[in-house]
Amino acid sequence: MTRRDISATVMSRRDIRPGEAPSKGKNMPPNPGTAQTFMVVGTLRDDTDLAEFAALREDEHRQLEVLRSQGKVGAHYVSPARRATFVEIVAADQEQVAETLATLPFARFFDADVYPLAPADAR
Repeated sequence: MTRRDISATVMSRRDIRPGEAPSKGKNMPPNPGTAQTFMVVGTLRDDTDLAEFAALREDEHRQLEVLRSQGKVGAHYVSPARRATFVEIVAADQEQVAETLATLPFARFFDADVYPLAPADAR
């Protein structure tokens, strides 16, 4: 299995039910010829209304599932201690990354830094 195969099947713990294996190819990009992978690091803003944030949690998880099914989002990790989230996004460019992020209910609570990742064959 190559590094690309591994990154295509990495999912958060919420994505896999006990006893269920992740489906191969689930996170394939919509147009593999033009897509690249980006890592978005979001830092929770200090002025975030935590009650509003908590109220949108289920909406956020539902939208992440929609984006995963479209091949736009891969891995998603949260570091509560650092008030940060890490989201793997597959897109043609950073503009498309911003468009994808804008569909997430939590987007307004985070300052996001976008990092293009090198393809596996370029490492």
